[in-house]
Amino acid sequence: MRKEDQIDILITLKSMNMNLNKHLKTYFLFFLLFLLTLPACGPDPIVPKGTVFIRYEGAVTNLNPYVAGPGGYSRYASQQIFQTLGMLDPETLELAPLLVTNLPKSRKVEDGPFAGKLAFDFEMRPEATWDDGSPITGKDYEFTLKLIYHPLLPAGIWKGYFEDLAGVEVDEANPKKFTIYTNKYYILGLESMCQVPVYPQYHYDPKGALSKIALADLINAESSKSLEEDPAQKEFATEFQDPKYGVDPKFINGSSAYRLEKLDGDRGLTLKRKAKWWGDKVANKNPLLRAFPETLEYRVVKAEDAVESMLRAQELDVALNINGQHFKEMQADPDLSALYDFKTRWTSTFSRCIFNMRSPKLEDKKVRQALAKLADYDYFINTVSAGMAERTVGPISPAKEYYAKDIKTHELDPGAARTMLAEAGWEDSNGNGIVDKMIDGKKVELELDVLYSPNSNTTEMVANSLAATMQQGGVRINLVPMDIRNITKTTREGNFEAALLAAAMFPGNAEVFPLYHSSMLAPNGDNRSGLVNAELDELLDKIRDTEDPAARTPLYVQAQEILYDETPELYLYAPEQRYIVAKKFDYVISSDRPGFNEQFFKLKETQE
Repeated sequence: MRKEDQIDILITLKSMNMNLNKHLKTYFLFFLLFLLTLPACGPDPIVPKGTVFIRYEGAVTNLNPYVAGPGGYSRYASQQIFQTLGMLDPETLELAPLLVTNLPKSRKVEDGPFAGKLAFDFEMRPEATWDDGSPITGKDYEFTLKLIYHPLLPAGIWKGYFEDLAGVEVDEANPKKFTIYTNKYYILGLESMCQVPVYPQYHYDPKGALSKIALADLINAESSKSLEEDPAQKEFATEFQDPKYGVDPKFINGSSAYRLEKLDGDRGLTLKRKAKWWGDKVANKNPLLRAFPETLEYRVVKAEDAVESMLRAQELDVALNINGQHFKEMQADPDLSALYDFKTRWTSTFSRCIFNMRSPKLEDKKVRQALAKLADYDYFINTVSAGMAERTVGPISPAKEYYAKDIKTHELDPGAARTMLAEAGWEDSNGNGIVDKMIDGKKVELELDVLYSPNSNTTEMVANSLAATMQQGGVRINLVPMDIRNITKTTREGNFEAALLAAAMFPGNAEVFPLYHSSMLAPNGDNRSGLVNAELDELLDKIRDTEDPAARTPLYVQAQEILYDETPELYLYAPEQRYIVAKKFDYVISSDRPGFNEQFFKLKETQE
């Protein structure tokens, strides 16, 4: 009952005939007291309605993030199945509680086995349960960290965010309560703890193989390696990586509002709202637990002409990553603008061409610096992005206060590039237009295979432009079309010369450690270029450990200067995210990847 209704009852009773007999008055008094003790009713419970149709450029192939890796469309879709301790508020970009009741401050441990460490005290929400009704506890979180550290699982990229993990303690009296210990401060320490998908131990480890292994034994490199020959751990790792845990609805089990109904490869996938979901009990208290659509339908649409056709037929509700010029053309179309909102927002994304520095052709940084002068950056910004992009000298967003704004951006300059290549020993000795050099007694032409995704019109335009401008400097580019998931796999394996890829930084403190630190060399980490620079390593370590933002700024700038000099990648441009969203929804877009939270899309009343 609302408080307003309680007040109305009081007024009504007072206005009634006061000549009621004594017994009737007593009855009304008790009745009134009963009504006033009823709890005030909150807003109406969420009634899921409608379907949101979402365009993906690539297929979702594996909904097991600890096998598929932390990025790409598979990861985005899995976020609707597996929850985390916390998440970024899509509008404020501030970290907020999700599975847990609070986001703790760190405390220094004074005594005990973790003396001198930093402690973070968490508690799972009392309402939080798995689909079988069992509570989500600290044991499930501890199990999740064991997955990340398991020597026989391919989760090394995740481990890069837990370099300083010291351990986890679960309260035996109340398993909902648990404490995470770290060896020292880390700029994304709390964010890392709060943004790993939490798995139900009972479902993914029914035989209890990991419950018999202490997390400390997995964190310790020596004892962890010894587990590689443990038959029980081999059996567990083999079973956990079985494709069924990434594609079969019967074997994918998370705590969120949605479950997998169908995964159909290059056609897309369908997620359905659970009939009974724990978050509905508290969604009115925590808006991040809202889930309005009954169905989430992800459609793989590669060609932009097909995207436009589907938008006109109202077969898509959300489309991103549209070529800038095409975006503006559709925005100017009155038929489309009547149905859809066209919006842009800055993100921490940058477009790059990764060089494999292990290649004899690319091991000399002067060659890589020369290649940086053979890209038409103005074309990328003004034509490809239709002005909705900005130059960048490195991986740090130009919007950040610690962006190295004093570094001069590269410009297209074929003459300067040829001079630099000649200084590195590359000249056109046979007059065929391609520079060459003797390597190990053989004449080698500067010819590079560049992997790119033809599914993106934007990427294809960038690739064709690079092939043309590199030719002006005596460099031949062979464009190799490849599906984005295979580009990811191939570059992590090191079997490439160059590749066009986008990268997304965390919207908060930029963490470039996984991309460039020598301890993160692929395939165990995400340093795909093979960059090894001791001075840079030291700076990246200091950035991670420095709590004072003002003290971090010069470290960030120095790191960008080294990356500019080493040129492990061509930093092509930093784009604005372009959104096309159906007007029939109330929605929230975000600067955080992928740029929208489909569970928050709510049909407007006129559409219901």
